[in-house]
Amino acid sequence: MQESKSAYEELMTKIKELALRYNYTVAGKLRTGSVLKLLTSNVCEERIRHDLEAKEEADGDEVFDSIYAERSNFATNLIIDTLKSALVKEGFIVRIATEQRSDVGRYDIVIRMGNPCEVYAYGGAKSVRIEVKASFGLPFEQLQRYLLDPSPLILVRVLSGQVIKFNPPSLQSFLDFSSRTLLEKVERILSGKGYLIQGPHCYRCTHNACPFFPAKRGAERRLVTMSEEDLAWEMGLFFNNLPRVAQRSAELVIEELKEKRER
Repeated sequence: MQESKSAYEELMTKIKELALRYNYTVAGKLRTGSVLKLLTSNVCEERIRHDLEAKEEADGDEVFDSIYAERSNFATNLIIDTLKSALVKEGFIVRIATEQRSDVGRYDIVIRMGNPCEVYAYGGAKSVRIEVKASFGLPFEQLQRYLLDPSPLILVRVLSGQVIKFNPPSLQSFLDFSSRTLLEKVERILSGKGYLIQGPHCYRCTHNACPFFPAKRGAERRLVTMSEEDLAWEMGLFFNNLPRVAQRSAELVIEELKEKRER
């Protein structure tokens, strides 16, 4: 356990150094989470350096139908409402928090909206997180980042009707390896020795001075959406599975909170 904590702390120190190097900030605060996302989602280290320097997110040639985001928000809200009802039945005092971190310690449970949602209990300690996926995709680079936090993570996949709980300390070997690998990646970028790698990812890159930068003249933005048949099928899965996954998510949160209360 100590090795992972040490590796993670060293990684975050280097990430802060990288953000400072390129003044990668928002409202005067270092964007460490965004830097970590760049690291886990890009294999080309020169592109990471460029994105940090340009201070902009790479934009592809695709525009996604907003139904994906709206469906995820709807599922998240319904899951939280189901969880609130379960917490009340179990006798927990509940308050919905926005950004008032100073209020967290006054209540048994605080549900914080976000990606992922976070449930706090007993003096403000983070107890469990909930990540809701309302489409079939599951970005593993996002999962890699979320597992660096030691608190339990409940993953909800609405369309497949699956709800599972990760206990990050049980994945210690992977977390040690992941932290060390990312740390070495940051050190290469800081030293100016980052790898330049050509691949399909080049078509989403904005680094026009790169020798692998593709010609994009005349490229049209493409709307990514579903056929009517696929939409009808997915919507059926969504509404039929949502009650069960919402209830199962609440059960797992209650189980986790009861275990912590009994310790």
